[in-house]
Amino acid sequence: MKKARAPYRARTMSKKGACTPQNTDLYPSFFLKARTSFIVSVQTVDEIKATLKAFLDAFSKLALEAMIDCFTDDSTAFFPSEHQIERLEGKTSIKNAFANVIAKVKRSGAENLKLETEDVITQRFGDITLVTFQIFDTQTSRRTLVMKRGHEGWQVIHMHASNASSKPIQREVKP
Repeated sequence: MKKARAPYRARTMSKKGACTPQNTDLYPSFFLKARTSFIVSVQTVDEIKATLKAFLDAFSKLALEAMIDCFTDDSTAFFPSEHQIERLEGKTSIKNAFANVIAKVKRSGAENLKLETEDVITQRFGDITLVTFQIFDTQTSRRTLVMKRGHEGWQVIHMHASNASSKPIQREVKP
């Protein structure tokens, strides 16, 4: 039997960026005043999920500025090897790599991407969290985001992205 899910704490795009929280009244005030560890942890998980959603929504819309707003200035990233073979350091280099990916997508005639995550796992360690997930399409896209909670909320400090063939591997069966 599944447990009831906590209310979703939405984030919306603002002038400051896609990863800025906009909601303050989804939880009744008596819960906020109580400040129980359960409520705080539910809010934190919702904030992490909202940051992931903001990033993926922006990426699916090919909205470069909204995507990059989810990263810290000193972020690092590994892109799939077909896009970039070296580690990227800093928001500007990550933005340039995403710009190249978006340009390639647009040259193919696509106006957006279908990014439906599966197998999302979130592991929190204080103000740091790891989010891993996969996207299955013509290939398996494996992603890990390391996020840090700062004064602007949760932001990506590292992204590791790799792709693998979605075709099943045929292995020789020995008698």
